[in-house]
Amino acid sequence: RLPLKKYHKKNAYQPAPVFCSLNIDSLLMSTKALTLAGATNNTMGIENSYFSQYVGEKRGRIYTVSDIHNRELQDCRMLIQMLKAANAHASFVISPLNPYYFRNLRDLDPVISAVEHEIKAAGFNALNLYTSDTTTYDKALLGDIMHMSHYGWMQVNKFIIHEYQLCQ
Repeated sequence: RLPLKKYHKKNAYQPAPVFCSLNIDSLLMSTKALTLAGATNNTMGIENSYFSQYVGEKRGRIYTVSDIHNRELQDCRMLIQMLKAANAHASFVISPLNPYYFRNLRDLDPVISAVEHEIKAAGFNALNLYTSDTTTYDKALLGDIMHMSHYGWMQVNKFIIHEYQLCQ
């Protein structure tokens, strides 16, 4: 066990809610419209120039490893337990990948489920934007095959504002 308690100052930082005249739903709608307007030369929701330059007819594959050899999953579990031991008010975002691009994205589902389970078991909240199902995937979330668009980041902003009660 790490001696985190001696470095942790209880309530060292408490964000104060402020009055917000922010209309997050309006921003979500406008960033979604802008993102989709920039992805018109394909049916994957990928920004036009990125699709033309890097994707075209190509499709990717995910290469998974077993839990015992998955160092990133082990590190994630350790981080979650460390944050829990420190009584942190942590939140997590599980980023999406484009299921139209990756041929075998469902192979990643068990790892994502394991991460989600670890987060919930530790009492933390998460915004899970990942799906391997093309019927539930929001094409505006990403600008390319794995990097969030302005709309995707606006989803994260909304989650953070709500999670930490930053607006009154």
